Amino acid sequence: MQPLKICLLGGFELYRGNRPLKLRTTKIKSLFAYLVTHRHCPQPRELLAEMFWGELGAARARSNLRYALCLLRRELGPWLVIERHQVRFNTHREYWLDVEEFEKLISDARELEEEESSQALRKALQLYRGDFLLGFYDDWVLEEQVRLRDLYREALDSLTPLHKLPRKVGEPVM
Repeated sequence: MQPLKICLLGGFELYRGNRPLKLRTTKIKSLFAYLVTHRHCPQPRELLAEMFWGELGAARARSNLRYALCLLRRELGPWLVIERHQVRFNTHREYWLDVEEFEKLISDARELEEEESSQALRKALQLYRGDFLLGFYDDWVLEEQVRLRDLYREALDSLTPLHKLPRKVGEPVM
């Protein structure tokens, strides 16, 4: 089976192998992104229904969640574990997530020597194509945008002192 490639920095992009996958609505994309972002712990169905459709009342929210999970299962079945009371992203299937790689590179840079740290930070900064889920406005998205933007700034601040300043005016920066 081809790996899943998930890009959440700068917008939402999803690929199986080289083939782009289209999820039906922004709400379904946001739900999937939430599950991926919180991939290390199962999410209670009640929480998801309330978070994404709470304004509709409990019964309709649960119904909308069931429908959304049905659509997600069609496209992404092996990458989802959908149980009676909870749902989670299946990290045991092959996937690549830009946010995970971004965080790993920044974390690794903290432990590396100057040259390797600089390379890791540059790679991290290249992954940051823009704010997390740009164009999405759910509360959880906005919180994640702030957290990841802070990491981006930390990477920039860490990288800046590693560059050598020019000795003379007009001399290129190394």
